[in-house]
Amino acid sequence: MKIQKYAAGSKPVKPSSENEEASPAAQLRRLEITKFRGLKHVVWHPAPGVNLILGGGDVGKTTLLEAIALLLHPTSNLALNDADYWLRDTDNEFVIEAVFAIPPEYGVQNLSTMPYPWAWDGNDAVPRPEDEDAPEAVYKVRVRGTVDMDLNYEMIQPQGDCIIFPTVLRKRLGLVKLSSDDRNDKDLRLVQGAALDRLLADKTLRAKLGSAVSSLKLGAELNEESVLSLERLDTIFKGNALPNGLGLGFLSSPGQSIGSLVGLTAQKNEQSLPLTSWGAGTRRLAALTIANATQGGQPITVVDEIERGLEPYRQRRLIAQLAATKAQTFLTTHSAAVLSAARDTTIWYFGSSGKINLLDASKIGPLLERDAECLLSRVPVIVEGATEVGLLEHLCNIFVPQWRERGVTITDGKNNEQTLEALEALSAGGQRCAGMADRELVNSLDGRWAKAKLNMGELLLRWNKGCLEENLLPVLMSKSWTEILAESSGKMEGTRLRTLAIRVGIEDKSPQAIEAAAGTRLLSLIIEAAIGFVPKELVGTEEGQKYKAHSRAWFKSVAGGYELAGKLLQLPDWKGSAPEIWKFIEALEKASELDAV
Repeated sequence: MKIQKYAAGSKPVKPSSENEEASPAAQLRRLEITKFRGLKHVVWHPAPGVNLILGGGDVGKTTLLEAIALLLHPTSNLALNDADYWLRDTDNEFVIEAVFAIPPEYGVQNLSTMPYPWAWDGNDAVPRPEDEDAPEAVYKVRVRGTVDMDLNYEMIQPQGDCIIFPTVLRKRLGLVKLSSDDRNDKDLRLVQGAALDRLLADKTLRAKLGSAVSSLKLGAELNEESVLSLERLDTIFKGNALPNGLGLGFLSSPGQSIGSLVGLTAQKNEQSLPLTSWGAGTRRLAALTIANATQGGQPITVVDEIERGLEPYRQRRLIAQLAATKAQTFLTTHSAAVLSAARDTTIWYFGSSGKINLLDASKIGPLLERDAECLLSRVPVIVEGATEVGLLEHLCNIFVPQWRERGVTITDGKNNEQTLEALEALSAGGQRCAGMADRELVNSLDGRWAKAKLNMGELLLRWNKGCLEENLLPVLMSKSWTEILAESSGKMEGTRLRTLAIRVGIEDKSPQAIEAAAGTRLLSLIIEAAIGFVPKELVGTEEGQKYKAHSRAWFKSVAGGYELAGKLLQLPDWKGSAPEIWKFIEALEKASELDAV
């Protein structure tokens, strides 16, 4: 690609079209925030492409996006207030510092004061060596909120001194900001530095607008009484040696220019309507489209609550469009539809500890496809099967009041390894989570499970031996084995008796005949049927498949888990008989307690 040089103040790239090759994109490599709003200190190394940030309420997700937006704000006329400072302490400045990789196409070397590049060592910017094989060149920039409540934009030089981080370069980086409560829709209007302003790039337009507006004879529109009042005021001004010849005209305020009153319109029902009057979702999509056309498809974009105003199908389409570009994007979401479409994004978890951690995509991928909402809960509970889901739902209904409203989600991890991987990924990301899993006879994952137990404590129930049924059925058998066969209606479960009769090799399906034939093996026989155990000699055969299917007649379903929980609760001292389950429920109830606001 031919590299074009740009003079200071000119556009770095032309509006893109389908036939043009996308320009290289600037990338934020490192972000450090110190004492900005509710964030005391955060260091983050975002990924290229789409960065999707999850986390609980009021942990700082929006503030993180606001910090990036403030650092790249295309003007320097923002006003600060004490709420922008950590604990509202304006005696200590806040600092937002970043390391950017900025391609030559952005014209960094043609600024009036040339910044010197640093070298990227994979973690931070370091002084650049002299040899030709030096690492990638990057630039270190920051904005400081001073004790005087002013904003200082700076580019830090490798020698330690600073130069101004100019607005022209910030405009070239092409920030697009869509906040969750955005009502000004500035990117749809000719606000200085906004996407529409950068797209048109007509520096004479504001002067023309001002001249045209100032030429309007507003005085001619006044009624007779108002004309007389204005003339009397002019006489008073003249008598006090003040400027006279008074009239009316359009004036720009420091916070708003004539240009900001000009915006895009579109045709609807043969009427020209401003885009700012359309729906929230349409306005957001329009702003992103303008930005893409402006920056060759490579604007740095921050979008808080990307789902706002968009139906699920449009959420999925927007995520796919963003992931298909080279642009770096920073998003927050509370939408399961967005998460389910986030296969080509990097997902982060921002916890209450103030740390932002990567969620391993290879480990949470299956969970995203099955139950994306689980990742949006306060306490995701990942269990090994449908039986565990039903059991815990029934017990939580009784012992964890309003558990769903508290943010607890119980989901099926499908198998031992996928359950472990999901719990590992969530724990490593700083997410509080819980889990229930089997202990298999031969398990190469024992070491990883042991580490997960250390991290999660009582929020991980992994049986000392076997699975849920192998641990609960002996407890239930202590009362009466025939009650295990009974449905909640009290009727005998004929299909269960049939599975037992097959396994002992008799035709008679009565409880008495089965008990006599099984003898001391009755308990193990029931467990084998309940878990679908296949004898070694039948493995791989059609008969073996039938044996495996026996579990469907027992508890291998959500409804079966509910049934097991109901039978457990009928025991006089079920908490003492199943202490592992009771400890897990207690830990889950404590973890789900709502924090004070």
